Amino acid sequence: MAQPFLPILPLIAKYPFIRLTAPFIQHEYGSIDAILSSSKKSDVEARELGKRIVEAVVEGKSIDIEYPRAAFLCSACDRDCVECEALKTLYFYRCNACGECYRNCHQEVSYETYLRYKLQAKRAAVAYITSKIIVSQLEPWVRRKYAVREADRYAEIMYSEEDNVIRLLAAELGVRAEIGDEYRVHVVSYLRGAARIKAERWRLLNRKLSKGWVELEREEFLRLLKERLREKLEESAAYEVKGLEDYIAQLSAKTERVKKDIKVELGEVDVSCFPPCMKKILSDLQSGVNVPHTARFAITSFMLNIGLSVDEIISLFSSAPDFDEEKTRYQVEHIAGARGRGTEYDCPACDTMRTYHNCYAECKVSHPISYYEWCVKRKRGKGKTAKETEKEGGEK
Repeated sequence: MAQPFLPILPLIAKYPFIRLTAPFIQHEYGSIDAILSSSKKSDVEARELGKRIVEAVVEGKSIDIEYPRAAFLCSACDRDCVECEALKTLYFYRCNACGECYRNCHQEVSYETYLRYKLQAKRAAVAYITSKIIVSQLEPWVRRKYAVREADRYAEIMYSEEDNVIRLLAAELGVRAEIGDEYRVHVVSYLRGAARIKAERWRLLNRKLSKGWVELEREEFLRLLKERLREKLEESAAYEVKGLEDYIAQLSAKTERVKKDIKVELGEVDVSCFPPCMKKILSDLQSGVNVPHTARFAITSFMLNIGLSVDEIISLFSSAPDFDEEKTRYQVEHIAGARGRGTEYDCPACDTMRTYHNCYAECKVSHPISYYEWCVKRKRGKGKTAKETEKEGGEK
């Protein structure tokens, strides 16, 4: 007795973003409309899970989701059920995700087990599709934050997978790789995946490159997959929102309130006098943009230097897509001199800001603090130029 898609049901239940979810959904539902309009209890609950995933992102909360223990079931048979070179060789980069390899599986498991696997896969797929439809209708900062958080969640379970599953996931994410005793990534895939990873060791010149392939440790390879997954999850889903209009309207209003709440009161600090570089970094943070480390250090040290407290700065960082309060507090307190060697760091000068591509305008000063002091004095009627204020500060 054929049990359609049995080998990949555990994979879909864990990684519903894979392309093979599409033929499975087509087989089970026929269309996205059928998913959104289904009144079956299991489908209603799956859609609610999708909503909870998005709400957790908006509210900055975590969500616990159970995953099946089963792995890619084709690893347990001889894979001779269909003439498919990609499946026989496990070279999934050649796979076009037609799903024919899995449509007529006769692997021996009980029908009850098959139904359980199928229900898990449907639940994950419906929740994923629902969450993607919803975030695609919200502000870009929500979609960016969703992408980072969901990529982190999937990456956690990737680390325990066997290499045959990792091969499939790499192919799904467009990463051309060779996995054996070593993990090697084609240089084109490497550059695309590492483009937004700012650490020095990810620069290509710091990597071992041989005949167009870059060698990586397993954890580095999985980090590359996570970055590609984040990009995939950030893409907007072009689905109609039938049946979700009222919910999306309510959630849109909620995101507006959340966005206002994260803009803390800055006391006597005049944010309108921030130099263009700091305004841009602060705006990006509050819009959910994944700001690089150098920019975070700059805005943190700048705000500490002009009198903001550690807690106020942490509140500003809370809208960042990868916000972790414990790590953020440690880093801010370290820059403030409350940890480590007790050194209070100064805000980087304009030359340093330009070096790290964090400068966005020609302000005619040499330091962001000078710009801020000039602007505050000008507002108080002092009337001096930025250069005069900077020179006056230097003489003092």
